Amino acid sequence: MPTGKGPRSLPRHHIAELAVAALLRGKSVRVAAEEIGIARRTLVTWMTEEWFRSQYDAAKQELLEATINMLRTAGEKGVNTLIAVADNKKAPPTARVSAGRALLEVLLRAVETQDLAARMERLEAAMKEEKQNER
Repeated sequence: MPTGKGPRSLPRHHIAELAVAALLRGKSVRVAAEEIGIARRTLVTWMTEEWFRSQYDAAKQELLEATINMLRTAGEKGVNTLIAVADNKKAPPTARVSAGRALLEVLLRAVETQDLAARMERLEAAMKEEKQNER
C-alpha cells in the first residue's frame, strides 16, 4: 500500500466511509469521488458491490432515523403552534381555517397510518399462525 497523506494511504474501508459521507451530503458520484481523491469509476464500481451498498444503506438508514427523531421532537411544537393559531380569536380567519385544516389532515394521516399498522400486524400474525399450522 502506498505511503503518504493522500486517501490512497488509507485502508479501503476508511475511504469508503468518506465516500458514504460525501454521498449522504448530497454530492454527486463525480463530486464525491473528487472530494475524497479517488477515481469516479472506482466509486461507481463500489456502488454496485454488496460490501459498499450495505455500508451506504446502513448510513442512510441511520441518517433517516436521526431525522425522524428530530421531527418527532419538533412535532409537539408544530401541533401546539397550529392549535394556538386555530384558537387565536385575533388571528385572521384564513389563518385559523388553515391551521384547523392542517390539524385535521395530520390527524387523518396519523389515524390511517395507525390503522394500517394494526392491520399489518394482524395479517402478519395470521400468516405466521398459518405457517405454523402447515408444519
